[in-house]
Amino acid sequence: MYSLKIITSFIFFNLLFTFCYSQGFIDFSLKDLNDNKVVLSEQLNNGPVILIFMATWCNPPCTNLLQNFNNNELLNKKAIKIFPIIYQKEKKDKILKYIQNNNFNYDFLIDGLDTCIDIYDKYYERITDNTGGDIPLIFLINKEKQILFEILGDIFYEGTGDNAKRLKAGKEKLFLIIENLLDSN
Repeated sequence: MYSLKIITSFIFFNLLFTFCYSQGFIDFSLKDLNDNKVVLSEQLNNGPVILIFMATWCNPPCTNLLQNFNNNELLNKKAIKIFPIIYQKEKKDKILKYIQNNNFNYDFLIDGLDTCIDIYDKYYERITDNTGGDIPLIFLINKEKQILFEILGDIFYEGTGDNAKRLKAGKEKLFLIIENLLDSN
């Protein structure tokens, strides 16, 4: 009887979680640094995606986050595509230098048919009533176009206090979700 309650609770939680987080998926079309069009919904056909809204001047938080993702064994399986999105207008040569200096192998996205700042604002509104401007902003979206995870901040931050605890809990939650996604594939 106890097992049935656990299973029923698990199913209910997953249905509720799926309903809540399937709301608010926002498709977009941006360009990568090679001027190729990247459409989020098309990328999701290939598997889950992590979006990271950021800026090259956001150092150390954005750089630290990308370096930790870059060095993460779980993410190096390449089953989840990571797209850093430069949410403000920055010169292409500055972005390329930033990528080269940090040895990043991500497809950075910049303005395309849609603008990064508009996309950022729409996603940012999902998690706060404040006006935008805070980065890094992270979203994990599955193939079914459900937002499974969202957080504002560098989840690898090693500080103290309530914000550090929130970020650490967020990191643990994100990687638990990623493990479950990879196990289900």
